[in-house]
Parts: sequence; C-alpha cells; structure tokens
Amino acid sequence: MSLIDKLKEKLTQIKEDIAKAQEREAEAKSLLKQAEVREEKHLTEAEDIKRRIRLLQADLDKVNKRLEEQEAKLEQVTQKG
Repeated sequence: MSLIDKLKEKLTQIKEDIAKAQEREAEAKSLLKQAEVREEKHLTEAEDIKRRIRLLQADLDKVNKRLEEQEAKLEQVTQKG
C-alpha cells in the first residue's frame, strides 16, 4: 500500500470519526434539550405546589381563627349556663 493510499485511508477514518462525533453531539444536544424541558416542567409544578400550600395555609389559619372564636363563644355560654 502506497503512502497516498495510507493517507487516504487515514483521512477516510478521520472523516468517519468526525461524523460519529457529530452524531453523538447531536444526540447529546437533543437529550440536553429534553432534560431542560423536563426541568422547566418540574419547576413549574413545584411553584404551583408551593402556591397551593400557601393558599391552604391561609385557609387553615382562617379556620383555626374561626375555631378559636367559636370555642371562646362556647366557653362563654357554658360559663353563663
């Protein structure tokens, strides 16, 4: 095999290696994009859950206040009676 043939073969191998590397790069970019989309979805869900927790906490606080008021009224009624 001549030197030129060896160089051509090496060049062909390098081109194939580059093509494979580009395919892996494209696949990695695609996987990264998918991961970023999932991350954004999960962050949005987490924010929604935090918001619901705050609303539920506010509702619980209101209910607890009403309960305390009702217990105080009951205590007054039972003391009078």
